[in-house]
Amino acid sequence: MNADSGRGLYIHIPFCRSKCPYCSFFSETGLHMTDDFLDALEREAEEFRNWRFSTCYIGGGTPSVLSVRQTERLFRIILERFELAPGAEITAEVNPESADRDLLRALRGMGVNRLSVGAQSAHDSELALLGRRHKAAQTERCLEEALRAGFSNISVDLIFGFVGQTRKSWEKTLEWASELPVSHISTYALSPHGGIEELPEEELIAMYLMRDEVLAPRGFIRYEISNYSKPGRESRHNLIYWRRGEYLGLGPSASSFSGNRRWRNEPALELYLKAPPFARETETLSPEQARLEEIFLGTRLAEGIELGLSEIPESLAGLVELREGRVSLSPMGVLVADRVALELFELVER
Repeated sequence: MNADSGRGLYIHIPFCRSKCPYCSFFSETGLHMTDDFLDALEREAEEFRNWRFSTCYIGGGTPSVLSVRQTERLFRIILERFELAPGAEITAEVNPESADRDLLRALRGMGVNRLSVGAQSAHDSELALLGRRHKAAQTERCLEEALRAGFSNISVDLIFGFVGQTRKSWEKTLEWASELPVSHISTYALSPHGGIEELPEEELIAMYLMRDEVLAPRGFIRYEISNYSKPGRESRHNLIYWRRGEYLGLGPSASSFSGNRRWRNEPALELYLKAPPFARETETLSPEQARLEEIFLGTRLAEGIELGLSEIPESLAGLVELREGRVSLSPMGVLVADRVALELFELVER
């Protein structure tokens, strides 16, 4: 597959120093197993030797818990087995408390050209409530070190909608993030998990709408339900997912997609360390499932999706926008994205 077809590589680093109570991503705190994990990752990567990718994303978990030595080994595994297209976007997730100067410089030296920093909030009280190990000042210092290391394409993650947060504190977090030396901001609504509760619907709606109000005038444009960027700084890797491109996921719990076939590694570190064979769940999508997924993902993007509609149905007035034949969610439609996608699917099928 050539670079234009946009195949992405995702590598899941399944380790954290501690588990944040709100997080449902697969990870373990047994850092003594990191070298064994890299051994297994090397075996899995061998299965797909010589595949070519236009993006690479190192996620988790917390990739920055790996030492410089282990991170260098991780990139040897990638570069010795796969071909990265010229100009490939290479992203690494880091947490402010574990991404020190040496690691950031090592990442940049190994070709990482995009950094995703788990900032989450501008308020230390909210960070403590979320179980984060850092303070807001550490996020700022991490970004300063990233700039010194040579990074110019940086994203921060933010979380909203949890009990203990207010509209005012969320507004302050958005303003703070927009003033950081970043070109991309991801804003994720909390999924109730681990005892942290979400705010009432009225508050959630206000916080959803506040994102555009605060970020757009500051040059961050929403290009997907949860994601804002300066022009030309969209996440190329995540766009592969939303446009239903092909991607390969390595590591426990990682998913892959090709054609209408999806497979997912079991979220079990012990199984992964013993592999091969690698334990995987496989699913082949029917044409109807593929079309529904295409509509669900396509309408999330500001660019929208071509559905052959010449006007907006009355039932979806105010929830979708139609521009040059492409349908996308309006700010209010973002709040009921699943319902809108299903209704559009039924409309198109009829």
